[in-house]
Amino acid sequence: MKRKKLSVGIDIGGTKIRGIIFDGKNIMQTEERKYRSKPPTKKEFFSVLWGVSDGLMSGVSPDQLLGIGIGTAGNVSQKRIYAGPQLDVLNHVNLKDEARRRYGVPIQVVNDVQSGIVSEWLLGAGRGAQSVFMVTMSTGTSGAFIKNGKLQNGFFGSAHAVGFIIIDAERARRGEPGHLEHFASEQFFVTRGIDPKVANSEAQNGNKEMQALWREYGEYLGIGVATIINLFEPEVLVIGGGGLSNAWPLFGASVKSTAQRLIVHPVAREKTGILPAELGTNAGVIGAALLPTKLCQHIIS
Repeated sequence: MKRKKLSVGIDIGGTKIRGIIFDGKNIMQTEERKYRSKPPTKKEFFSVLWGVSDGLMSGVSPDQLLGIGIGTAGNVSQKRIYAGPQLDVLNHVNLKDEARRRYGVPIQVVNDVQSGIVSEWLLGAGRGAQSVFMVTMSTGTSGAFIKNGKLQNGFFGSAHAVGFIIIDAERARRGEPGHLEHFASEQFFVTRGIDPKVANSEAQNGNKEMQALWREYGEYLGIGVATIINLFEPEVLVIGGGGLSNAWPLFGASVKSTAQRLIVHPVAREKTGILPAELGTNAGVIGAALLPTKLCQHIIS
């Protein structure tokens, strides 16, 4: 009997690295390791990365393996990465070549939001659509765009950084945070001295003040969503990422009502799907695992 082809997906975050073996439908094995220091040293980073990937590779025979997909925090451009201060050891590293030299198999590297949108486009909320935009919310806010089956990239690799859309010009003029990320990520709650998890729990338990705060959060996010739709006009816009997406029942209606009020084109206003992500915290690592498969053979330009 012909054995099922498998792929390895790696999700590189600011505090840990998670990986899976994927058969196209199911997660067959999981490995996860955390960094001891924040940010990790270069030696520690690669020790954690190879620890995760070696553990997974030991469970796959060479004739089964399609390749390895990696989704990483930061901007990925022309094989190089700029990950910022949280993972500065990755800055200017050619991770694709490093992994290829170690394993000798096909390697694909994208940023973590792009790996998330791949899974939602193929298996989640965006399946069947020709163009999908995904907005992720966690400690920050970011985006990715698939159009006609291809991941869209800016010339320098930092396009779709939607967290930096200005939505409060007066604050921005004064040199204060006036961009979407300040209002539509965990920062919205942290700057008010509130733990987002506590805000979610209390709102779910009927706290009217917390419920109103989540509606306000949704209004800010809805302004950003309307701006994205006016600029890119996707068929579907998916909202996910981090623990905040679990609170969709608390803010989803506000996002939709605000966006529909601000979307310019009447057809886009009526027909654009604004949907919560379906794959939760697995979206990024599943999307990474899909990159080496035939489903994604043309997705990276």
